[in-house]
Amino acid sequence: MKGTWSYGSYQSSGLDPIANGFLDASVRYKPLKSKHSLELNINNIGNKKIYTSYSLTANLENRQTIPLRGFQSVLKYSFLF
Repeated sequence: MKGTWSYGSYQSSGLDPIANGFLDASVRYKPLKSKHSLELNINNIGNKKIYTSYSLTANLENRQTIPLRGFQSVLKYSFLF
């Protein structure tokens, strides 16, 4: 079993604060001495629809918004022969 959480928060003068958080999880099951395996991957558990990035240099302030896929899960079955 594996899970990841990543979070970023930014604040700029004159702009609303930016907060990005993503939660992913994966589970893999493989019996001993078996040629079968089953894996479940779940991405964007929080169902975040928009990713916002922010960049600030000496003379440029850039804010970018990117649409994202919502909640997504994949069930994978593998057989080795």
